[in-house]
Amino acid sequence: MINGVRMAKAHCECGKIKSYNFGNVKSGKSKSCGCLPIEKNTRHGLHKTKLYEVWEGMIDRCCNENHKHYHRYGGRGVSVCDEWRHSPKAFCDWAKDKWAQGLKLDKDKLSPYKCGILYSPEFCCFITHKENSMYRNNSRVIEYNGLSLCVSQWAEKVGIGEGAIRSRLRYGWPIEKVLTQEVDKSCRKNAYK
Repeated sequence: MINGVRMAKAHCECGKIKSYNFGNVKSGKSKSCGCLPIEKNTRHGLHKTKLYEVWEGMIDRCCNENHKHYHRYGGRGVSVCDEWRHSPKAFCDWAKDKWAQGLKLDKDKLSPYKCGILYSPEFCCFITHKENSMYRNNSRVIEYNGLSLCVSQWAEKVGIGEGAIRSRLRYGWPIEKVLTQEVDKSCRKNAYK
């Protein structure tokens, strides 16, 4: 303890050993010995760009145990390739011609099993929010008439709201009825009968 502050000695990824405020390490505020801010601010000049924010979000989801979505990424074994993990410039160079405002970074679409566990140039692409929802591990995919689509895609295709489709599935309706019976809008409580 130094001045009543609990301290911890740790190795930074760059190899330096330093004493850190334990609370800052645990909360994720301390991510390096000081080399990371230097890299952010002087080596590549990307720290204020949107693509840098995308990179930082990817790193936090996979590496920061205190990130609110860590349990869905790093906590389930999702990682970032070494090339991107240690170089935001490498990621931004790869992404600059592929990314546009509003697109989401996806690691699942190009993965062999549609459930990617590695952010890398081989398995990543940028897709719309709607398309990204198809690849979430909690997405419900419905097969009907030879098509396999997620709930949001079926809702758009058949003109029935996502909420109605999800409720019908929850109540155990047969798939054909879920996707073909119109919603009774005259009486809200009878809408799913």
